[in-house]
Amino acid sequence: MKIQYKYAVALTAALALFMAVLDSTIVNVALVSMERDFKTNINSVQWIVTGYILAQAAVIPVAGYFGNRFGIKRVFMLALSLFTIGSLLCGLSPHLASGSAGLTLLIVFRLIQGIGGGMLFPLGASIAFGAFPPEERAASSAVIAIPILFAPALGPTVGGLITDSSIKWPGVFFINVPIGIITLFLLARIVRPDKKETPGTVPARFDYSGLFLSIVGVVLVVYAFVVVSQTRSGSITAANPNGVINGWGYWLVWVLLGAGIAMLAIFAVLELYVVKDPVLDLRLFATRDFGIASVVTWVVRGIVFGSFLLIPIFLQQFQGNTAVYTGLVLMAQGIGSIIGIQTGSRLYDRIGPRYLAGTGLAILAGATFLLIAVKPDSGVRFFVPILFLRGVGFGWSNLPLQTVAIGAITGRALPKANSLYNASAQIFSSIGTAVVTTILVQRATIHASGLVQAATASGARPPTNLSLLSGTDAVSDVFKLLTYGTVLAVLVSFLLPRYSLKRQMAHQRALEPNEERAAGQAPALELATEQRTESLPPATTMQRLGPPPGMAEPHGEPDPTPAMAMPAYAPNGHAAYDEERIAALERSVASLVEAVQTLSSTSAPPDDDGRIASLDQAVGHLDRIVRALPPAHWHRAQHDHTAALERRIAELERAIQHLTWSTVSAPTDGNRTPTYHSGIRGGD
Repeated sequence: MKIQYKYAVALTAALALFMAVLDSTIVNVALVSMERDFKTNINSVQWIVTGYILAQAAVIPVAGYFGNRFGIKRVFMLALSLFTIGSLLCGLSPHLASGSAGLTLLIVFRLIQGIGGGMLFPLGASIAFGAFPPEERAASSAVIAIPILFAPALGPTVGGLITDSSIKWPGVFFINVPIGIITLFLLARIVRPDKKETPGTVPARFDYSGLFLSIVGVVLVVYAFVVVSQTRSGSITAANPNGVINGWGYWLVWVLLGAGIAMLAIFAVLELYVVKDPVLDLRLFATRDFGIASVVTWVVRGIVFGSFLLIPIFLQQFQGNTAVYTGLVLMAQGIGSIIGIQTGSRLYDRIGPRYLAGTGLAILAGATFLLIAVKPDSGVRFFVPILFLRGVGFGWSNLPLQTVAIGAITGRALPKANSLYNASAQIFSSIGTAVVTTILVQRATIHASGLVQAATASGARPPTNLSLLSGTDAVSDVFKLLTYGTVLAVLVSFLLPRYSLKRQMAHQRALEPNEERAAGQAPALELATEQRTESLPPATTMQRLGPPPGMAEPHGEPDPTPAMAMPAYAPNGHAAYDEERIAALERSVASLVEAVQTLSSTSAPPDDDGRIASLDQAVGHLDRIVRALPPAHWHRAQHDHTAALERRIAELERAIQHLTWSTVSAPTDGNRTPTYHSGIRGGD
């Protein structure tokens, strides 16, 4: 059975993402063994995880920019090579040096691995999404979401089994090497080469300032939240083997956070108003679909990803279970996620992103509410059904969010959009993790103090399982707060579009008369000579039929009309605009003016069908220019620039209307009837 190209590409990208996500959890299980082998303490070993997180945070924002500059496939294969080589070096580190020197090497190799793994996320999603037309992006999301949701549940089990085997902890890194080599081979064979730039195209100046500010700013912000939940130096004692976390009162947290926010604020100003080819296109947040889907994603990531820590902590730290046991319990959530993703991809077009995401979040809220009833002896029977429901709910909510945010974006805007979406989501995931960890520790301390006071008041000794009892109550308290937060996410999800992109496109096609969709009948107008940048729909419609809210242009249909330089379509039918794209629209209008002037001066019989068809085609081209105009709320510099362009378009509309009526209203044989519908922007 031959797999379609688009699915082969998505599966290959998903295989690469699976390794990067798996490595985020599989290593945590082996930290104790690493601490013992390197003869060091937990604070030093934590940098094996922290370094990987920070390296990922540094490159996720800039991966899309590099992909556009040097080719998505090329950069993706380079990232995968770095990740694979870094994994091999991490596994070899104890053989290259011992003690603190070996640990230092391992941390350096983890940085290399994190740089490669971080770039895999936005570029892998861009490759997978780019293989599908916009109206089928839900199927692409269903493929690449599997590793993102299933790998975290699989990591503890696989990591525990490998660490307890004869291979020991280096095996958690060696497992990536053969998978990486196979994936590189598949990428080289399956994914089509990057498109070459149009000859004579001069690239915009490299955004060095944006590159520096985005990397340093995001790293500082993410590290600030990592520091919150790190164990304070010197706090580990025999009486308190887990130590005390730094918490929000630690001065370094606020210094890092303040410096990071300041750098990101400067970065935003430069990217919005100064740089022509920005590292991150922050203007995407002004589009309805991307902006709303991002906000809902931030809420979900902050709440849900933070809660992912609670159950492993309860099962391992409080109950004392092994990592393998914990992983097997968490497997129920991974299985539920796969089922949720696959069923959700089939329901997406039927019920729409709003109700699919809302239902998924409602299931997630209900399952989180059930976890409030956790007891000190809660085990498999309690957790497995609830975690399965959580997995289904998270699958149903995650798929529509990513699909709505990225679904309608194509071309060079796609990698940057994925970088922006993933970078912002990671920041809020870090915030959620830090907040949940802090609340858990605070509540555990309060409950432990209460149990000790109650025992002392009654003349009894404190319970021997004090840590388990106080930890259970703390976990229950946190799940109660997370339930409120998930309900908030349900309410926010109702801001998502009602219908999927596929149904919106079907709705638009149903509105268009069949004769207006028939293309290729008339001689073509020579409107422009620029190379097309995106696949555009047939453009012979005589009437401006605006797409419903959230609508984007059809993708991949043959266009019989001459090529026109158009920007890449983004959510809501608008483009990710910059000065170059506005200039492209101006050139198209100028070419159209010249073509209409040529028609006006051409001697032709009044009943010349070719002339009427050419005017019909001119209206279609003008219709596409109107659709590509920026939204009215665009920032002032470009809004003023666009206003002049709109005045020229209005003049051109009147000229075409006058020329059409002067042709069709002349004395004829009586069979011709006027076909021009007054106006292009919605006139009757």
